[in-house]
Amino acid sequence: MQTMKIKYRDVDTNGQLKGFLFSKKGRIDEQALTLSDMTIPTERLIGCETRDKRIVIAFHDATAPGGAATVIEVYKPSVKKLEQAINRSASDHELLRRQQKLEELGRADEIRTSVCPSCDATIDLTGHTQTPECFCPYCGAVANEGVAPKERVKVQMCDSCGFFAFPRGITCFYFYFLVFFYGFRHQRKHMCSTCMRAEGWKMLAGNLIFILGVPVALTQLGRAYFGGSSISGGYRGLEAANVAARKGKAEKAQQGYNAIVERLGVSAVAHTNAGLAFARVDELPKATEHFENALLNCGNFTPAAKGLAATLAAQGHPLEDHPLLAPFRSDEASSDSPALGDSVAHPAAH
Repeated sequence: MQTMKIKYRDVDTNGQLKGFLFSKKGRIDEQALTLSDMTIPTERLIGCETRDKRIVIAFHDATAPGGAATVIEVYKPSVKKLEQAINRSASDHELLRRQQKLEELGRADEIRTSVCPSCDATIDLTGHTQTPECFCPYCGAVANEGVAPKERVKVQMCDSCGFFAFPRGITCFYFYFLVFFYGFRHQRKHMCSTCMRAEGWKMLAGNLIFILGVPVALTQLGRAYFGGSSISGGYRGLEAANVAARKGKAEKAQQGYNAIVERLGVSAVAHTNAGLAFARVDELPKATEHFENALLNCGNFTPAAKGLAATLAAQGHPLEDHPLLAPFRSDEASSDSPALGDSVAHPAAH
């Protein structure tokens, strides 16, 4: 890895930028990620997650058994370039730890890996059955030959409804004026188009009485309705099916998800959303079937494994007996790192 110079500002736990207007300097190279107030050796990196220009960096820390995190707002290089550099380094070191453990057990030949076409991170597939799709726990992309790499990474879980869609950033802004004082509050969220529209109307209603917040609300509404969700190709129809699922019309939603599966041949994303749709209306056997199909399409798809575990537990079935969940239990036992999605949760990222 060539040394990459970084210009950034720190973000506190409330999501506010620290310090004055001047940015700080840092760098990342083969040995460490160096920020102004800390140096994180690359072998301690767990991974990172981005929201707009902000990046949450998770790392091993002796004082935090579950892993620690820091948040920065990045100005140079692009946040995606820095994200890829951190995740490549984190994935390489995680794989090295796994290799060392298996070598100690005399099982070095069990190592199986893949390189994510979207972010170049090394994915550890050891113990997982080979399936048509592959999930990258670093960038969240599901590799499917029918979907371009740049499109794959856009399919993420909506912060609001929890379904996989093409979420976009929305600025939630509210202005208030009360006789002796005034103020405003704002927050960035990442939502699918349907949730953006609901949030936009809520924002407009909340700002009407004070007027000043109305232009922001109208702008966000325009983006929600006319900005385009960019869903095309293999995943077209995904958000329309999600709308039916949110209304409790699981059978109708299933038709939309099935169309995606037929178009792509396999789709863990579509099956997982179908599982969520049936779980919402308490049709747990059907939800279980879809989560199982998702894992048969993509053996390491953690969101489907979590959905399957939840539905099995709700039906009183023992998780230990299910073969599709066995590789995930093995991952937990053999890895020093918590699941990426759990380790990088940080309010300042939003």
